[in-house]
Amino acid sequence: VYENVEFAKNRPIRITKIKVTENQLECVVPYHWHRCIEMIVPILNGAEIWAEDEIYRIFPGDYFLINSQSAHLCRDIYPYLEYQGYIIQVNYAFLKNHCPHFDDLLFPNDLPIEVKGKVYQHIQDMIAASQLETAYAHLVVESQLLLILAKLLQHSTPRTKMAKTGVPQ
Repeated sequence: VYENVEFAKNRPIRITKIKVTENQLECVVPYHWHRCIEMIVPILNGAEIWAEDEIYRIFPGDYFLINSQSAHLCRDIYPYLEYQGYIIQVNYAFLKNHCPHFDDLLFPNDLPIEVKGKVYQHIQDMIAASQLETAYAHLVVESQLLLILAKLLQHSTPRTKMAKTGVPQ
């Protein structure tokens, strides 16, 4: 299912805090795709992402990047525990503006550990800046986003085939 991701006017990013309380039945974001990139950032307990015919598990202190046009599903790993995390979505028009050949690239999740650590720190700084109530908070958010994008572009690979669309069984 295609998800039309809506962004606030003139904002390149949408940051959504997710909270699933304990003892809720399994919470699943339905299988979907979109043109923006998405980062899943757990802060309490883990998340499971089904993408490109693989299942990935991430925990606090890590993130998972979902490439543009990659069909995916996300759910909490432990439905009997509270889950909290962030979903960060980056506007497709922003990506194309800063990288005209964006549609031809894939961003890997298996970055060198020091690079992944720096990207994670930029993500944390971006989340913190998004919660500031100042007239310039959006500039700090966008600055962190550009640093993340630069790191991802340095390690991107050519998109040689469309992402797989099957749901793992």
